[in-house]
Amino acid sequence: MVLRGLPDSLDDLLTPAGFAMLRNPTGSLAQGLRVDAEVCRAWTPQVPIRLYKVRADEQATTTNTDHCVSDMRSRWVRAPVIDVGETVHEGSRHLGSNVAGTAQVVRWFSGLG
Repeated sequence: MVLRGLPDSLDDLLTPAGFAMLRNPTGSLAQGLRVDAEVCRAWTPQVPIRLYKVRADEQATTTNTDHCVSDMRSRWVRAPVIDVGETVHEGSRHLGSNVAGTAQVVRWFSGLG
């Protein structure tokens, strides 16, 4: 599995040049980040939505979720954040959040209508 081969920290994964790119993105990376952020900054959903996250995800920061909720609230969009709980899959909280979150989304969708 790819994840088992990855280092435990960003310090061990990225070079100084890699960190510099993340701190000051340019070119295609900057454009991709702008496009990605538009979902939260510019999109106003016309149906109920939810955001899902897990605390202490070892692969992704949940700060983006907090920023997204804030951006949406500024446009009067109610987007509750659902914590998927303490779940681990194959030793990963990140993978566990995908498994648990998917199940929770399916249950939520099944109850709509």
